[in-house]
Amino acid sequence: MAGENEAVSADAQLPVYGYHHISVEVDDVDAAYRELTNKDIEFVATPRNTPHNLRVAFCKGPDDIVIEVMQQL
Repeated sequence: MAGENEAVSADAQLPVYGYHHISVEVDDVDAAYRELTNKDIEFVATPRNTPHNLRVAFCKGPDDIVIEVMQQL
C-alpha cells in the first residue's frame, strides 16, 4: 500500500524477479530509526503509522534492496 505522497510505479502485470524489499519486525521503530541513522544508514521513508496498525520506516540495504523496519501497534 502506497503511503501519503507515494505512488506504485511497477507494472504488476509483468513478471518480477528478485527482491524489492524485505521486512524486519522490531519492538520500537523510532528507536531503531535513531540507532540506524546514527550509524549512517540512509532512510528512504521516515517512521509513520499505517492504516493497518503498523509503524514503519524504510531504509536502503545492500544491492538497493529496501528494508522495511516494522512495529505492530
